[in-house]
Amino acid sequence: MESLEFKQLQSRGLEIMEVRIHNVLFEASIEDQTIQQWSTEWMKIAKKEEDYLKDKETLIETASRDEGSKAFAKIVSKPFSGKATQPQQNPFKTLQLLILPLKEFILNESSANSDMEKELRKLDEIWKWVLDNSSDGIPRAPQRSDKP
Repeated sequence: MESLEFKQLQSRGLEIMEVRIHNVLFEASIEDQTIQQWSTEWMKIAKKEEDYLKDKETLIETASRDEGSKAFAKIVSKPFSGKATQPQQNPFKTLQLLILPLKEFILNESSANSDMEKELRKLDEIWKWVLDNSSDGIPRAPQRSDKP
């Protein structure tokens, strides 16, 4: 839209190439309205990004859990792979065959991790229980230790 001022300058032979306006002041109500609109739009964008990141996190978590399950199954089933075996008469022997490769894996891969030390202690407790019960094949309740 051409203004009166533009037309006057043009009629006098001046060509307007560029116009810069500095220190524009708006009425307080217009400025508040502009800020409110900008804030609302910004919040919508931020919410969309947050939803996207949550969805992505969920997908990564699910994929990681699936990969962890596959890795776990591969590790503990290693003694059973590639050879046909007779079913174990003693279920505790099967538990031993499942626990041992897991314990070895944890020792080899995570020896410096303090969380893994806790898991190793738990596996040791299970191992001891299996050994205590494997002699006669009759399950007994685990013995509680007073150690932390």
